[in-house]
Amino acid sequence: MVYDIYNVYKTKVEAFQDFGDVYMSFIFNLLSNSLQIKISSEAMVTAVAKRDTITLVRNIAKICRIVLDFDSYQNAGMALPNGSSTMAQINEYF
Repeated sequence: MVYDIYNVYKTKVEAFQDFGDVYMSFIFNLLSNSLQIKISSEAMVTAVAKRDTITLVRNIAKICRIVLDFDSYQNAGMALPNGSSTMAQINEYF
């Protein structure tokens, strides 16, 4: 199990091209998950007011996972089949 987790993150790290890619991916990740971060932050404030440490720790873990677990933004387009455009893929669904 631990070895599988290691391989997953090793693959993610190897997908980054350079530091600029890591930085931009980090920023895009924060922007795309900003609503979830806000919701978890508000839940943390409520949990502190209610002295609910379980909810507090869960939301801290959620925020840590959102902030630290992200993929390269440059590899996001790799999910499309070769030779197809993004617009063609979108039009297939509508």
